[in-house]
Amino acid sequence: MNNGRSSSTTTDIARQDGAVVEYQPPPPPPAIPLQISDRQFFQQLSIEGLITEDEALDAVGPGIIPSSMLALINMLPMENQFAAKMLIRGATTFERLHPVTVLIQQLYEWNDAKRDEFWTAAAAL
Repeated sequence: MNNGRSSSTTTDIARQDGAVVEYQPPPPPPAIPLQISDRQFFQQLSIEGLITEDEALDAVGPGIIPSSMLALINMLPMENQFAAKMLIRGATTFERLHPVTVLIQQLYEWNDAKRDEFWTAAAAL
C-alpha cells in the first residue's frame, strides 16, 4: 500500500511525520575489560557456582587457591607449578588475555565468548 511516502530508506524514515532527525547509530557494545580485580574474579567464580563462597573469601583474604584450581595447577609440568601458584595466590588483578587465564578457561571448559562474558560480569561487581 502506498500512502504517499517513498520507500523506507534511512533518509525517508528520518523525515517521517514532518520532522527531520539525524540518524544516530546504536551505541557499540560495551568494551570487554582487560583486567578485573582478584575480588571481582573470585566473587564471580562463586556467583557462578564454580567455587564456594568460603573459597572465594579465602582466595582474596589469605590467598588460598580454590581446590579446583589447585587440581589444574598440579597437572602442569612440575617446573611451571610454582609460578602458576604464585600468580594465582599473589595476583591483585587478573588479565583477560594472560596465559594463566587460558589455564582457567581450560579448567572450566570455557570458550573465548564465555571468558569475555565472565570478565564483563565480574567487572560489574
